[in-house]
Amino acid sequence: MRSVRKRVHAVRFLLGAVVAASLGLGAAVAAEETVTNQTILDMQKLGFSEAVLVEKIRGSRCEFDTSTAALGALKKEGVPDAVLAEMLRAGRPAATGGAPPAPAASDPNDPMAEHPSGIYHEDRGAQGVTLLRIAPSASVQQKVGGMWKSALSFGAAKVKARAILQGEHADMQIAERRPTFYFYFGKEAESFGGASPEQFALVRARLNDGNRELVVATASITGMEAGALEKFAVDFEVTELRTGAFKVVPKVDLEDAEYAFFYGTQESTSAMGGSAAGKIFAFGVNEAAQAAR
Repeated sequence: MRSVRKRVHAVRFLLGAVVAASLGLGAAVAAEETVTNQTILDMQKLGFSEAVLVEKIRGSRCEFDTSTAALGALKKEGVPDAVLAEMLRAGRPAATGGAPPAPAASDPNDPMAEHPSGIYHEDRGAQGVTLLRIAPSASVQQKVGGMWKSALSFGAAKVKARAILQGEHADMQIAERRPTFYFYFGKEAESFGGASPEQFALVRARLNDGNRELVVATASITGMEAGALEKFAVDFEVTELRTGAFKVVPKVDLEDAEYAFFYGTQESTSAMGGSAAGKIFAFGVNEAAQAAR
């Protein structure tokens, strides 16, 4: 009887050991799994939700390719921005005891990298791609025109408010006919203006008396409208890269002239001729600028 009991105990012990070993092997296999860009893409195609993908990244060992091209490929396949952002965070070194690690240096010319709020031009020179920030321009004067004509037409004709920029040319001169711009909206976005490029107008300036004039608002009997007149406005295409980052490209080739992005919402002008300081980002298109590089 004792021998039978011993054999039973031995069998139970062996079964327990086998189960424990199997669980340990399964845990080891799970721990050794490495999540890559392909893993995320496969899970996306299988229909996993954004929340599941984020948790998978947070709970796994990850080796991601977070280059602009690689993230762009995932974006085209429909991977949500929140998942792409989590991939970027997973690529940063974890904090350890003692002094915090120095933050990883980001490429200032990478459109997907963090940038101070503002509008940047993608300059493609001999040295490669450089993102150049367009400094905001202050209007030195505001003019209101068409008051007499509006009065004669009993308010039917439009009154135009113009912002005057000093000088015939902006500091930034661009050679490309269809340049690429990047808009970044961060924590200090309120001082920049708006939260999306759709709140801006791309305006062609008119030269007058050695200065540049921009139509920034119009008013008539029907009400006030902020933004450029249609004949001075240039339509552009907006692509969201990630939260707070947008790529902007004009839909048509730009002629040699002076232009500006203007924060064209009704709140951006306190009244007809109201100050537009800090809301105008001026540049010029000059094909000859290529030869000057």
